[in-house]
Amino acid sequence: VSQSRYAWRTMENAAIEGKVGALGVSNLTAEQLEWLLNFAKVKPCVLQVEYHPLYRPPVGLLTIAKKNGIKIQAYSPFGGGKKEILENHKICAISVSRKCTPTQVIISWLIYRCDVEVVFKTTNSVHLADIIAVVKNPIVLEEADYDCVDSLDVGFATYGPFS
Repeated sequence: VSQSRYAWRTMENAAIEGKVGALGVSNLTAEQLEWLLNFAKVKPCVLQVEYHPLYRPPVGLLTIAKKNGIKIQAYSPFGGGKKEILENHKICAISVSRKCTPTQVIISWLIYRCDVEVVFKTTNSVHLADIIAVVKNPIVLEEADYDCVDSLDVGFATYGPFS
């Protein structure tokens, strides 16, 4: 705990001295975020968490972040390449009915339904093309489509748990 506090103080000093533009955290639990906010002089501006149709962070964590003006940034929006997400039959059915790809369904869901910032990092040229296509021509799905994707959360974290 004392090392974590020291690390945060060091990062705060770097921000205060103008050496860094902003501070962020990743993979914290709700308890860890509350602990940090209790002593932080400089709040983190972003909380980066795994976030995709089969896994969403606990509501309590998201609530604490939003209440404190901390943006939620989703990483691994396609589940780190796990086929369970991009080959999910419901996501594929939506993509067929809306004439887009499963990747584009997920991007639309994250941006328009989940109100999160998204980290798109990929070496997959097909995913990259889908990301560029959605940025150039946003795809907004029907409410029923978003409801369907919302229902897929089964706690399938591909990078956690973190503690």
